[in-house]
Amino acid sequence: MFRKNVTTSIEAALLRAGLVDSEEGFKQLNFAVGYPDTAEHGDYTTNIALVLSKSLGKPPRKVAEAIVAALPESDIIACVEVAGPGFINFFLRPEALAQSLVRVIKEGDEFGKGKSLIEKRMMFEYTDPNPFKVFHIGHLMANTVGEACARLAEWQGATVVRTNYQGDVGLHIGRALYGMREMRDTQPPEAALGVEKVAWLADAYVRGATAHAESPEKATEIENINKAVYEKIDAEINELYQLGRRWSLDYFEELYQKLGTKFDHYIFESEVAGPGMETVRDYLAKGVFAESEGAIIYDGEKHGLHKRVFITSAGLPTYEAKDIGNQLRKFALEPTLDFSYIFTGAEQQEYMKVVLAAMHDIRPDIAEKTTHLTHGLMLGPDGKKMSSRKGGAPSGDGLLLELEGLVAQKLAVSRYDFPPEEARVVADKVAVAAVKYAILRQHFEKNIIFDHEAATSFEGDSGPYLQYTYARAKSVIRKGEDLGLVSSMENQELPGALERHLARFPEVVADAWMAITPSGITTYLIEIARLFNSYYGDHPIIREGVPETAYRLALTAAVAQVMKNGLTILGIPMVEKM
Repeated sequence: MFRKNVTTSIEAALLRAGLVDSEEGFKQLNFAVGYPDTAEHGDYTTNIALVLSKSLGKPPRKVAEAIVAALPESDIIACVEVAGPGFINFFLRPEALAQSLVRVIKEGDEFGKGKSLIEKRMMFEYTDPNPFKVFHIGHLMANTVGEACARLAEWQGATVVRTNYQGDVGLHIGRALYGMREMRDTQPPEAALGVEKVAWLADAYVRGATAHAESPEKATEIENINKAVYEKIDAEINELYQLGRRWSLDYFEELYQKLGTKFDHYIFESEVAGPGMETVRDYLAKGVFAESEGAIIYDGEKHGLHKRVFITSAGLPTYEAKDIGNQLRKFALEPTLDFSYIFTGAEQQEYMKVVLAAMHDIRPDIAEKTTHLTHGLMLGPDGKKMSSRKGGAPSGDGLLLELEGLVAQKLAVSRYDFPPEEARVVADKVAVAAVKYAILRQHFEKNIIFDHEAATSFEGDSGPYLQYTYARAKSVIRKGEDLGLVSSMENQELPGALERHLARFPEVVADAWMAITPSGITTYLIEIARLFNSYYGDHPIIREGVPETAYRLALTAAVAQVMKNGLTILGIPMVEKM
């Protein structure tokens, strides 16, 4: 990466000029090597002189001039200038930028991959929907963020293990089973679509939840159903439970396939509730937990947190005890993990602080390797809680279906006459791009404003615009191939903004992982798309008999490759025609 070369040159200059006394002293300096706002200021800029000026007691420009004078010769850097109060701007050699294009094409799908996490084994837990309940917008957001961050780690060389933790026991199951039993006359046939089956399960849950709130008698009946699930003593309940669980999980798999996720481990509450409760009781005797009014609690107040119940007075495990079991289960499945990341909505933040504090008292090695990250809410264009176009809160899969319908309408008037099945596949992919980009375009901790029309636009700041740019580049390449034109680096043009930005891709990927946020990649890809589409408009690429055509085809191939690699990291599917 060019930034590394620039940084190495700065280090050499500081040592040569006596501005630092050792490599270790250089590493202690808190300075930046970044990208200038405009091309007139070079390819890289640094504030190192401003950082050093205070300790040296000299004006920043004088320090900058001393650094520039001490810079070693470089086959990467063409020239250097001091700007403003003491910034140092670096300009790369055109031949170095040309070589970066060669590298893009040569490395192909490997271009942009780093080695900072080589030999690290990392687990990413995300999505975590509950069988018998709706796949919510929050599950869609957690899946999008978790998958993109997992891919960022993979692109830095880590071995990534994807895990999904799901609640297949608990009172919500009792409510759903009550509703299923009451609604058996409307139960969909086995041959029905997955979306129809889960819609029926969702209605059954609502019916059970309503009944639970209506009267103490129905609440008791539902609680008895819930108990029967644990004890497996009722044949009808067992049958309904297995049916609903299977329908839910099968449908979730359909969604994961559409979203581009394949999990390595599925952990269920039914598996970890017992071990979690047993662990809590064991550590009650060791003073980690305490008894309070017949329940077993963890006193988080000693850590500046709050108290939470882990085992109820009825002797049942709470979510907290199950989550203790979940953390233990993950490290039992993958004992050589170096890091474990958990992605949930922001509403889980205080809850997870207590769980991880308790985990630290039980297994500090697990707690110290575990990081909990949260995403914000998805809000409507008015900044308020989203509602579906038919009214009510939208589900994650429902939002995708709405977007697929919007995209299908746009494809119907596109310049391509898609056959019906191809149009459906393209609409599915574009809908995924629309929602994923909207979630990832800013830091995922923030709330996002989601607008259906803006998200599905084929122009501007959107996922479909990135897909469109990739499709345009591939179309140009296909046209060149049909005409027998060959791309090459001969007759290359003076590198412009597009070439300079393409060369930065490995650095952008590395920075995105360091910040553990994919938003840097979305910003970068939008800029590449803007630059390429502007270049496409200003420079005819396919012109037989024109010497520049070979280079412009090579540049287009590099754009397509970088777009493909960036979209792959984001989990956004490619589309060849739009």
